[in-house]
Amino acid sequence: MAKKKINCAKCIHYFVTWDNDLPRGCRIYKSKSKLFPSHLVKKETGEDCFSFQERPKQAGKEKDLDLNSDDIW
Repeated sequence: MAKKKINCAKCIHYFVTWDNDLPRGCRIYKSKSKLFPSHLVKKETGEDCFSFQERPKQAGKEKDLDLNSDDIW
């Protein structure tokens, strides 16, 4: 069985920084880097990130907004 790939953008600990050189950060590892934090952890330790916690789904966001829809305009 294949493991599910970790997507930092869906993790509650991930954040985007104001630093153009180090745009991605992780609150758990207290790090900022060019790479996604999960890639950095995998590169340094050889293990997948154990701190990944998926963000809860936003209420009321059942479907994506289609800006090409005639109903909007």
